[in-house]
Amino acid sequence: MLRSVETFTLRDSGSLLCAPGLMAHRADGGELDYFAYVPRNASAASPLFVSVHGIERLALQHAVRFSMHAEAGGFVVLAPLFSKARLPRYQRAERGPKGDSPIEAFELTVDHFQRASGLQPAPMGLFGYSGGAQFAMRQVLLGTLPVARLALAAPGWFTMPDEALAFPYGVGASPASEGREPDLARLLATPTLLMVGGNDTRRDGSLNRNRIVEETQGRTRVERAQRWHAAMGAAADRQGVPRKAELQVLPGAEHDFNDNMQSHGLGDIVVKWLNF
Repeated sequence: MLRSVETFTLRDSGSLLCAPGLMAHRADGGELDYFAYVPRNASAASPLFVSVHGIERLALQHAVRFSMHAEAGGFVVLAPLFSKARLPRYQRAERGPKGDSPIEAFELTVDHFQRASGLQPAPMGLFGYSGGAQFAMRQVLLGTLPVARLALAAPGWFTMPDEALAFPYGVGASPASEGREPDLARLLATPTLLMVGGNDTRRDGSLNRNRIVEETQGRTRVERAQRWHAAMGAAADRQGVPRKAELQVLPGAEHDFNDNMQSHGLGDIVVKWLNF
């Protein structure tokens, strides 16, 4: 049985409303289920790090894997869980079978956790892995919550900074954005680190092989990451703004979150980028 952070009580002035350690919450409203990790030295002013899982939905592993970094850096980890039944295509920001919006559910989840824990609202550090990286990128394009810095690891494909392509393939008008206009200027202004494994080149069933994606982005995650990074740089140049997107290839890494964390330093790279 998941325990809600709302069951904890205030300890002293400046402290969070919840005890330190790993916790879980089962949704009872519009928010998502989530896991969280609160370090021992956390306070109401601690930074919030939100980590979004891929299509394997390893939200608990995200909270656990980043817990040691949280203890060292004094930040709070929130790992929302997009259930397959409720939001099967969350990574594309598509509504679920009962009309739930991934963007709205995510923002309700961050708000719920901040209120329940007593954490002060502030721009978050946002990280996503694989499908979670797709969602995190689209959250910045379509959402309203402030994001201080963005880290994306191994997305299968991208929303390109191209107004001639309809969303989600580009930032052009589309019914898929449901009245939310993709905010390319916001994405360009957000410091973004894109990471991909040097050996992450398998074309298996989890990789989007749509014709539009293959023609505009390439055939592998590595090629697609390179093209998106170059396109973001070109878009920044066209708009006369500084380039804020960086690309880092992880030598020898394949497409496995836990292995990337354990053997390829993914956690260290992400936390360093987010300035925690």
